[in-house]
Amino acid sequence: MQNTQREFFNLQSTGEDKTPIKKKMSLTSFALDTDTSPLFCISLDGSTHADSAFDVVTQEFARTPSRLIAMYVFNSKLNDQFNYANKKENVLEKYSDKISRSKKDVNLILEDRNLQYPHALSQINKLAETVKANYLVAGYYGIKGPKAENAELTKGVNYLLSSCYIPTIVIKDITLRKDKKLEKGYNWLFVFDRQYMNPIRCLRAFLPLIDKENDLVYGLTLNEEFSTIRNHDVKSDFMREIESEGIVNYQYEEATYQRNVSSVLAERINFGSILFDFLVFYNNSNKHKLDGNNSESAKIVKDCNCSICFYSM
Repeated sequence: MQNTQREFFNLQSTGEDKTPIKKKMSLTSFALDTDTSPLFCISLDGSTHADSAFDVVTQEFARTPSRLIAMYVFNSKLNDQFNYANKKENVLEKYSDKISRSKKDVNLILEDRNLQYPHALSQINKLAETVKANYLVAGYYGIKGPKAENAELTKGVNYLLSSCYIPTIVIKDITLRKDKKLEKGYNWLFVFDRQYMNPIRCLRAFLPLIDKENDLVYGLTLNEEFSTIRNHDVKSDFMREIESEGIVNYQYEEATYQRNVSSVLAERINFGSILFDFLVFYNNSNKHKLDGNNSESAKIVKDCNCSICFYSM
């Protein structure tokens, strides 16, 4: 069995441009924490898109009470203590600087890559399950290259679609709009399908992230043309959840589609009158395992130019 090195630091924000307080702690002590506010587990690997995801959670989602764990997985060789020590200091310095500009304390876990797991994100997913995280957050390029083409799905995102059963947020670089601070809130598009046993489940999972006064929540039920399946009155369920949470800005619509769902959503997201920041949908993980990059879920993540939230079943 591989002996994976792990260290756990609590970085406490002390205000603007001040060095955070760093203290070592154990995962056991964190697990015993009685705080019940939503827990985010953020995947870090040094890439710009992972750092963008970190910034969104620590700065933008700081408006709601929450707890944060960020896990940085090193690819250093086993027992390479010198390499690990150098990288550790660089990472601690980098994220301490980021924390000094945010409003959130962060629990930062530094860990060597454990080859028992097929992907670094599977290693992070295991941690998220252990600490009973409410959300797993990862970054994704979104659009890259001189032609601004949609990036192919990474192995990490493919893993999340097929094997992660924690509500997942994939932050795309393209959606980090520079003028966001001038706007009141986010625009959320929740997509529902009547065929699922509980189509409102994903709405309930992500409602804690909604700014009740400033965000827009847009509900969209898509019905396949000629389909006779109408198992749920989604609108009534949607309105009940929205009103019970006291959300001020919301809309609801039902639409029929002839093409695949991903094309319909991409057209609405990329060219519609509302500039959505987040698309939320129910992910069929078994279907993704069978179809891979050709699954509807994969195409939604790849083709829709906004950040993606999904709840797998």
